[in-house]
Amino acid sequence: MKRILEIVPHFGFARSFLGYRMKLFAEDGYRMYLASSPDEELPSFAEENRFEYMATEMPRVPSLWKDTVAVIRICRYVRRENIECVVGHADKGKLLAVICGFLTGRKIVLFAHGTSFETRKGLPRKLFVALDRVESKFANRVICVSPFLKELRLNLGIDRPGKSYVPGKGSCCGIDVNGKFNPGNVSVDKQTELRKSLGLNETDFVIGFCGRIVRDKGIEELVEAFELFKKQVNGRVKLLVVGPWDIRDGIKSSVRDIMAGDDDIILCGDVDDNIELYYSIMSLFVLPTHRDGLGLSLLEAGAMEIPVLTTGFTGSRDTIIPGETGDCVTLDPQNVCAAMFSLYCSPERLAKYGKAGRKWVRDNFERTAVCRSIKECFDSMS
Repeated sequence: MKRILEIVPHFGFARSFLGYRMKLFAEDGYRMYLASSPDEELPSFAEENRFEYMATEMPRVPSLWKDTVAVIRICRYVRRENIECVVGHADKGKLLAVICGFLTGRKIVLFAHGTSFETRKGLPRKLFVALDRVESKFANRVICVSPFLKELRLNLGIDRPGKSYVPGKGSCCGIDVNGKFNPGNVSVDKQTELRKSLGLNETDFVIGFCGRIVRDKGIEELVEAFELFKKQVNGRVKLLVVGPWDIRDGIKSSVRDIMAGDDDIILCGDVDDNIELYYSIMSLFVLPTHRDGLGLSLLEAGAMEIPVLTTGFTGSRDTIIPGETGDCVTLDPQNVCAAMFSLYCSPERLAKYGKAGRKWVRDNFERTAVCRSIKECFDSMS
């Protein structure tokens, strides 16, 4: 099995997570293809990472007409290119992979990146779980990005025993610990320039957050915790929020007002090319997430020697060793504040977590090792 088509509903997903792995597979003799929404960067990205592609609209919101057109176009592409395996990512990509794989008689691999049903209740939760079960039934393999996610799906009866697979310790792409996310590669001059542009002093204690600004990422609890935290410390403290606003799971207007009106909260927007530079000026990274398949930003921060604080009941638990590389906290503003204050008062523990965190990520989530583990899963299906 050497011809693989990966389906992603948005090109940005492929740019963030698939490029290196697809290039690695191509170098090992695979013929790689991508079906994605149109984007002006797609041709150059495909050439750089040695894959062929087709572009078709895949709207997040269900659209009978556009989704039908996508299915027809992908099926034709699969047959024309003699593709042997169809791989689905994200909710829409997985559904299209199952439909197109079934209609064309190809093998189907699904990547379980997260738990969109985890914070839902009642009928919506039951429907999402039921859809995952149906998709898993048709799939040949399901690659889970964390041990937590594999265990959760097994406990809910989504995947049958033996069908799911975790590459190494987890992740869908690993971390570039020797290149992009290596603190030794960060320019001091660029750090100084960034701090200046954001109005930060070198002595500021900077709490960082990176991710979509949505309720499920715990931004509401973090903002409320930060407001409590500021009242307990004497020095200058800042909250650096890196990421785009997402209206699909919007936060409360009261929290939005706090973020807009507090000069100590710095909103950076979406950052792609130099996110490692933003990590490098953080004193502590906090992700009090409600749900996450893994929590890739925690691994990125860890690789940059930034101590981390997160919740311990989602996939984020697999990104740290509590008490060694970071701390876990219950999802409550008072508890988040107490944990931040405890670390603020212990520079030695912060330094210890940072050093140990980089070693943990380097030893267990290095991108080549993770991608090789994923390749072993595909090789076993040949």
